[in-house]
Amino acid sequence: MIEWLGPAVALCCGILLGAGAATYFFISRKSIAVAIAETRLEEAHKNIESQKVILSEAQEKLSTTFQALAGEALKSNSTLFAEQARQTLDAVLAEARGDLGKKEESIRGAVRPL
Repeated sequence: MIEWLGPAVALCCGILLGAGAATYFFISRKSIAVAIAETRLEEAHKNIESQKVILSEAQEKLSTTFQALAGEALKSNSTLFAEQARQTLDAVLAEARGDLGKKEESIRGAVRPL
């Protein structure tokens, strides 16, 4: 009966050692996978921060460009409005002067016979 005890103990030890080695192997693989995932996550965070900086700079450039274009448009529109207002005023003044001239002539015509 003792004859089988040695091989049985050896078998049990082999099973335990094999299970321990397999467990160590899987834990090591899992640790490596976690480390890779953490590295990728860190790189993704750095990439996002870099993209935020680029986006902020682009936003500032667009804002500056828009302000410059808006200023130019406002200046152009103001100049155009002033020119149109001057032309309208000149036309009204010319018409008023013509009406005044006609009224003066009418009054002279009425006052001459006296």
